[in-house]
Amino acid sequence: MKLNMGGHERFTTGYTSIGFGAQINVDVTKTLPVADSSVEFLWSERMLEHISVDDNEKVISNISKILKKGASARFCMPSCFYCDDKSIDMMRPNNYKKQVRLGHITWFTYEGIGTIVENLFGLKNSPEPSIKLKDLFEKYNMEFKLIRWHDKNSKLHYDKNLLSNSMATTFIDRPEIKIHRPNSLIFEGIKK
Repeated sequence: MKLNMGGHERFTTGYTSIGFGAQINVDVTKTLPVADSSVEFLWSERMLEHISVDDNEKVISNISKILKKGASARFCMPSCFYCDDKSIDMMRPNNYKKQVRLGHITWFTYEGIGTIVENLFGLKNSPEPSIKLKDLFEKYNMEFKLIRWHDKNSKLHYDKNLLSNSMATTFIDRPEIKIHRPNSLIFEGIKK
């Protein structure tokens, strides 16, 4: 089974969409209506920023349960800190009200996550994450792997085995997936 979590996209190659407004309408912070160890790949673009930091941990726990050993869950998230391009930096000055309107409540960097609050907007440097992504994934028996990210010096990095260039709109190993926001942070968890 292949899942698209949280989005309304419909893939033609056998993906099932799960989340609010999807083929399977469900709150992904609760128990998922998918058998344990049954999912071979999961894609989620721009979902986790709408879920609280604590509930993000529940989502990763739920995902870990349904992934087969060696399977991966791949995520595409908004660029928050560590990005010079203010057109894509979600945490730029005076952008808080827009983020609230969009329903964003959690920020992401390649290091970790934290709660979006008004006084974070316009900071030069990222605050310390509430949760380190590597620790969160390891807690749920998953290896954390970065695919596309900005480092603390705003330098862009990407995994050349998975993306043909830094702004690729598909993955080399998953060409059926259209990355709607290629300028985003992309990472995955691989079930151990």
